[in-house]
Amino acid sequence: MYLRASTLRQGQSGLGLEGQRLIAHRFLQPGDRIVSEYIEVESGRKNNRPEMAQAIVETRTLGATLLVAEMSRLARSVYFTSKLMEERVRFKACDIPNADEFTINILAAVAQKGAKDISDSTKRGLSAIADS
Repeated sequence: MYLRASTLRQGQSGLGLEGQRLIAHRFLQPGDRIVSEYIEVESGRKNNRPEMAQAIVETRTLGATLLVAEMSRLARSVYFTSKLMEERVRFKACDIPNADEFTINILAAVAQKGAKDISDSTKRGLSAIADS
């Protein structure tokens, strides 16, 4: 299972991570088990995430499925998501459990756009504060 918070503050509060953990555990079916838990405090727009890399290695080694609570926790990058699918890394997002590759690609694009919108809004806000 991979849990990700975008900011240090979110990671330290643990609330977002605990919510993701709860969603994932509720998603499990009888007989399913979580082998390992990987926690990362990093932007989903970054492709170089050490905990994600370790989770992928373990997923492949065990022939397991990488579980995330929400698609946006996996990545906010179309490239990264497409690369996982191209490399046949099995993953499941609890918020879209029956999604096919087409749907995953669309949602990855939406997540990427959302990340850019948040970034742009934050920059505008900081600029407005600096100008006042």
